[in-house]
Amino acid sequence: MFFVPLNLLIAATSILAFIAGESSVSNDDNTTLNIAVGCLAAFGVFWNSCDRMLGYKSRADMHTGAKMVCKELLADLDFALIKFKSFSPEEKKIKENDPMNAAALNDIKTKIDQVQESCTSAVPDGINQIFKQMNTMVVFDLELQGLDNGGRNDVQVVRLANVLLCKEITKSRMWPMKLPGSAVCEKARKALVEEVEISENDLAEVRKRNEVKKRESQTQSQRSSLGSKSNSLQV
Repeated sequence: MFFVPLNLLIAATSILAFIAGESSVSNDDNTTLNIAVGCLAAFGVFWNSCDRMLGYKSRADMHTGAKMVCKELLADLDFALIKFKSFSPEEKKIKENDPMNAAALNDIKTKIDQVQESCTSAVPDGINQIFKQMNTMVVFDLELQGLDNGGRNDVQVVRLANVLLCKEITKSRMWPMKLPGSAVCEKARKALVEEVEISENDLAEVRKRNEVKKRESQTQSQRSSLGSKSNSLQV
């Protein structure tokens, strides 16, 4: 967030300094331009100092690298599960075909340790607390004794809650310079209720209506074919 404004300030300072150096500029205008160049330069130095102190770019690069490693790990897990599902019941009983054997678990642990070692930028405690609060509230709303006791739909709802919470955090004012308050959690919960609530425009409802129309058309075609056959037999 500091890179583009800082470069715009440097460009503006350079242009004003070039204009102030022209001989055709009057003394009063030259003084005004020099003051403007000095103020912009001082603000640019302050902006650059904030960028170096906060280190948003380096921290973002570390989190981006960690995200890529985690995405690669999730892709490997998905591929392993798909491969395991393709086995026959007899092949699934073979120990070597187990996708979560000791070697696979050690490989996953090694990659997670590498991510933690490479990403030294810790997530602020305020963000961690908001996500924990959101997960606790959603699990309570679903009346679960724990997330491990929930079904696949419950897990999807919790994931959707985290996505909506992330969206509300990034929409908050002065992010990331200022951490959002607990109000974003309540906003995310309201958005979750609106998202989970079934409406006519939901993709699942549209799919159901399309399936009903498809079955009705098939039934009508079958009736028409039976009617034509009965007519041919009567003839």
